[in-house]
Amino acid sequence: MREQDGGIHAYSQNYQRLHFGLKDNTQVDRLTIQWPSGIKQEIYNIPANQVFRAVEHDLTVSPASGSPPLTVNFTSNSSEFYNYEWDFDNDGVIDSTDPNPSYTYDSPGNYAVKLTVTDSDGTVRRDITATYIEVNTPPSVPQLIYPADGLTGLGTTVEFVWKESIDPDGDPVSYKLQICKGSDFATGCVDTGNALLARGSENNVFYAGTGAGLMIFGIVMAGSAGSRRKMAVLLIAMLTVAVLSVSCGSGGSGGGTSSPEIVTQQGDEVSQTVSGLRTGTTYYWKVIAYDGNGGKTESKVRSFTTE
Repeated sequence: MREQDGGIHAYSQNYQRLHFGLKDNTQVDRLTIQWPSGIKQEIYNIPANQVFRAVEHDLTVSPASGSPPLTVNFTSNSSEFYNYEWDFDNDGVIDSTDPNPSYTYDSPGNYAVKLTVTDSDGTVRRDITATYIEVNTPPSVPQLIYPADGLTGLGTTVEFVWKESIDPDGDPVSYKLQICKGSDFATGCVDTGNALLARGSENNVFYAGTGAGLMIFGIVMAGSAGSRRKMAVLLIAMLTVAVLSVSCGSGGSGGGTSSPEIVTQQGDEVSQTVSGLRTGTTYYWKVIAYDGNGGKTESKVRSFTTE
């Protein structure tokens, strides 16, 4: 096995040609290439004593992601071959023998596509596998409730309320509240403590961040006062990803703090309380909903002013 990369150099890179000694063998029976993009390519029966040029993009797709039903157009870039066998979900069943077919994905999921190309005599020349297709429906757009747009005279502690988002695929939905002085959400941003609330198919399953680079998972059993005492809390420390960063860009100094305990949901309304806002300041706020599979939606932007 050989690994090839560009190396770390000034104004240059590693030599891209790899040498393989075959001794008395006259051909390479199978060459397997794992490209950085995730494409796995297998090439068969390569004659010895030659410079062989491997090209990554032996197949292209358009579009590579979208909501179901998603119709994808496939193009093979191996014109020197005669026969094509496409397996659009890598289940071992040949779905098409067209060189440039189309296929419709009706269900959400991530699909690996496999293309096998052969010569006129049926000799397999290349197997190309790639995890290409992402079929996913993003959650519904969060509907902001409070504060109303343009509201003035608010205190330095504000409870933000919005309607929950529904994911058509049944994925758990996570929310990120963003509050900034700038309408571009790049300057004067409020530290909301990385508060993150995720709600799946079960009511009152909440996840909230601590604002210290950790994420806390809490399971709250709602009901009567007696049943509320039966609370199971699971604490798991994990690094937060960039999308959950404390600030909305590089800007800060917007004031404000929050804690996981203040993130709640009642019925179809989600709320988070933020305190320590600056007096006499106009803020812009929005909510982003994530489904954990690359789908996200953003609410409209509202503004409010503290007194």
